[in-house]
Amino acid sequence: PAAPHHPAAPPEAEERRHADALLQLCKRLERAWTLPDVLEAVKPMGESVFDYRHVWLALFDEASGMLDFLTHTTSGEESALGRQVQTMKIPVKGDALLEEILRATHVVVVEDARTDPRTNKAVVAALHNRTIVNVPLIMADQRLGALGMGTYGDEEGVRPPKPWQIALMQATAGHLAVALDRVRFMTARREAEDALMHQKERLQVTLQSISDAVVTTDAAGLVQYLNPAAQALTGWPLAAACGRRHQDVLGLGTEPGTDTAPDLA
Repeated sequence: PAAPHHPAAPPEAEERRHADALLQLCKRLERAWTLPDVLEAVKPMGESVFDYRHVWLALFDEASGMLDFLTHTTSGEESALGRQVQTMKIPVKGDALLEEILRATHVVVVEDARTDPRTNKAVVAALHNRTIVNVPLIMADQRLGALGMGTYGDEEGVRPPKPWQIALMQATAGHLAVALDRVRFMTARREAEDALMHQKERLQVTLQSISDAVVTTDAAGLVQYLNPAAQALTGWPLAAACGRRHQDVLGLGTEPGTDTAPDLA
């Protein structure tokens, strides 16, 4: 006998479409370099597969105890270039729903934010939330935050996800967590490189202005830099001195009993 049809599960053709949507998501995430890029990559999944026009990222900042929410100011038919990303910070402590999201390993569903006891009713009144779905983003043992989506207002109404959608949301969150971890690493590296560059610039300004002569060399003792005081003292301009032996630039004579100049590098 034929297997009974399960209305909560998508038909085979839909499953293939969802698998392809997940593959396309992975390709978009590979090109994501910033948090807005990640949000832009996952939004089509929310709209076309989960049927939620509103998608956001809630990222946990452990230092401040806040969740940083990233969402688009517009959605629907707007082009990607026409959408703007807005951010909002909400403290986790004392908010029952946010605390549950950061503890959970399962998808946290609020069917109707107006009546659910976990929601902050002041926020709900301001944003007109109805159904709220949050999928935890976990990388190894690190809780990054959540992928959120849902409905707003009476027009969209209450629309909780189906069981198969919840399973696919968890798969989506797994790929998203990997991308977010990579983006955070690249952001930290870029910030470290910028800080190092600014430190070098400050050091350069200091060396340019001090009255002491400063000469720097590489490991082989070849001159890499002379500050203005060193150039005045040695008579060597920077361009001519770079790459020469420091003994020649400093005018060091040979040591007694040898035919070589002392190596100060």
